[in-house]
Amino acid sequence: MPGHKMTNTLAKAVALLQSGHIEDATRQLARLASTSPPNADVYRWLAIAHVRTRNFRKAQLAIKTAIEINPASADFLLTAANIEQDLGNPAAAIDLLQQANRAHPKFAEGRNNLGIILADLGRIDEAIPVFLEAIHLKPGYARAYVNLAAAQLRSLLFDDALSSARRAAVLQPDYAHAHLLCGGAQVLLGNTVDAEASLVTALRLKPDFVEASLLLARALKKMKRATEAEQVLQRACTFSPGHEEIWTMLGDISAERDDLPAALVSYERALQLRPNDISTATRTALLLPSVYENEAHVSACRTQFIKRIEQLNAGVSSLTHGLRPERFGDAISNSFLLAYQGRNDREIQRNYADFVGNVVERVLPMGEKVLVKTSPQNRRIRIGFCSRFFYIGTVGNYFASWITDLDRQVFEIYLYHTHVVEDNLTRRLRAASDHYSQAEESFAYFHKKIRADELDILIYPEIGMDRVVFLLAALRLATIQISGWGHPVSPGHRTIDYFISCAAMEPPGAQDHYNERLLTLPGIGTRYDLPSLPNDGATKTRSDYQLPENAHLYLCPQSLFKIHPANDPLLVGAMSMDPEGVLVMFAGQNGDITQKFVSRLQAAFLKMGVAAKGRVKILPAVSHDDYKQINRLCDVMLDSLYWSGGNTSLDALAMGLPIVTLPGEFMRGRQTMAMLKLLGADELIADSKEGYLKIALRLATDKPYRHGISQRIIANQAQLFDDPAPPRAFAKILEDLVRNPAFFETPQD
Repeated sequence: MPGHKMTNTLAKAVALLQSGHIEDATRQLARLASTSPPNADVYRWLAIAHVRTRNFRKAQLAIKTAIEINPASADFLLTAANIEQDLGNPAAAIDLLQQANRAHPKFAEGRNNLGIILADLGRIDEAIPVFLEAIHLKPGYARAYVNLAAAQLRSLLFDDALSSARRAAVLQPDYAHAHLLCGGAQVLLGNTVDAEASLVTALRLKPDFVEASLLLARALKKMKRATEAEQVLQRACTFSPGHEEIWTMLGDISAERDDLPAALVSYERALQLRPNDISTATRTALLLPSVYENEAHVSACRTQFIKRIEQLNAGVSSLTHGLRPERFGDAISNSFLLAYQGRNDREIQRNYADFVGNVVERVLPMGEKVLVKTSPQNRRIRIGFCSRFFYIGTVGNYFASWITDLDRQVFEIYLYHTHVVEDNLTRRLRAASDHYSQAEESFAYFHKKIRADELDILIYPEIGMDRVVFLLAALRLATIQISGWGHPVSPGHRTIDYFISCAAMEPPGAQDHYNERLLTLPGIGTRYDLPSLPNDGATKTRSDYQLPENAHLYLCPQSLFKIHPANDPLLVGAMSMDPEGVLVMFAGQNGDITQKFVSRLQAAFLKMGVAAKGRVKILPAVSHDDYKQINRLCDVMLDSLYWSGGNTSLDALAMGLPIVTLPGEFMRGRQTMAMLKLLGADELIADSKEGYLKIALRLATDKPYRHGISQRIIANQAQLFDDPAPPRAFAKILEDLVRNPAFFETPQD
């Protein structure tokens, strides 16, 4: 065929291919390929046409012929490499790209594609410099910047990833994927406001971009904007109704609202789309209400929960089939709400932890490997603390002295903060440590970091409140691993060796409540700073909080999910016995949970024949100073059954507010009791529900009696607060565990 005719015919065939007429184009290209002399460009386009029809074997033969005709063409070698990748031959693809890069040292596209293959193979450390070479050769190469950003995210280089993604977005402002990666890096860095802007831009450019919708919904949830997150996911459903992750996240939003039927519908839809998806399966199994209807409802939910955990264990093989290691950190959920049922959770916790451990064995085979123990004889003992809550709050306040009071001549302190919230306490803890690592909810980052630090002891102040910490605790990252009582229930992981608690809070035979070896500390187990009196709020009166001036105020400040239905007769009973009493409580984490609790409490008032109108005041969330002032303005605090106050009780006692408590069977229901004993206020510890109500009534209505108790509490505060003995005992335990482990080999008396 004459050259000009060949050129014209080829151009027409390529135009057909590019306009989507693939079959017609393929026929024309095949006819051209049969003519003489053979034309390399024809064979290359024929290979591309076969790729479009997913006939990769024919494509492989066509491009091979093109390369035989013109072996020096970088574009031909690139096409051949892409075809080998499609055929599942990454080694052959790498070889072809390396040939292209050697033959054409300035071939940026070849390096970019080589980086993609290396990244797909998990060889991220090799891929990153290859992407950088591509960018050096072609400084305006937006696609290479995007691929570099994705690789940097996988290497946990969050700042570098954000910089690369931003550069790609500048070079090509309409590149939706660049804005997605900006948002991904910003979420991991805790910059949710900036992440929202990046992800909104990505969706404006590509409305059907499911990955951007999921990430935006995640960012909105972090900002407590669940309704907007739900709207984003519902829009994503219109484009991709078959994307199971959308349904899983919709289920999460319903679960957070305590709408369990709606959550189950969404989870079941996700499982229909992807059967045996471990992420959705664990969420379904762990689904529990925040607010129970009654005690029978607690029992029914517990029975169903146990059954679902058994199903998880029975199906672990199918649930882990094909699960990639990098997905593990996002695939497993933690059981938080079970502990609020008020029963012995040891076996259930162990059964679920066994499931997680079995997943680790299959997906992260190094996860449970016992580390080689090194001797710290000629160095400091390396102690790591890992938590999401290294800031002002329950865990931060309680366990700060475990870190700040350690002797840094003896201990080398590593802090791993799985959250990016920072306040004065965070800064104080960072100053008290030798090494500080922080990232936003990145299991992979902390897994890599902690293992590399080769700790002697790793301490989790709590296990169960945070998903990332719960999963890290399922791995063997240090030779000795310890759980504190920030979430006071046995975590059950076979990788946790010891559980540290308070001797004064534990009942006789407490070891039976734990899968781990129980060790106890004196006092309340910590040197807890005496809370200061409120500043600006100190002059506020009851009217500033819309509290009745002349009523007897019974404060019950616990989170609503902590208030077991067994508390309802006590709360209503206190109001029944005191016609001038008003119950003061705080709203839940969202309006749905608050309304469910209010409805349950109203039913309890009705059942006991007590008029509810005007008897309960639900306050919104307030500042800590306002909260302490509210304590000062109330007459008595009603401690909750099964899960007593921790920080709430300490705040109340610091303000001189008397608390009535009825100790429970487990440590989590005995915290206030231990505090009152240390203060010499044993008469506030009831031995029955009837006694509880009598103590509450006298405290609320007998002002001189209440004043005397309050003054004694204040006078004895040194017995409770700022006690150096617990952190000293804690340090002694840590040193003995490393230097004298034989002491812990037999059970303590």
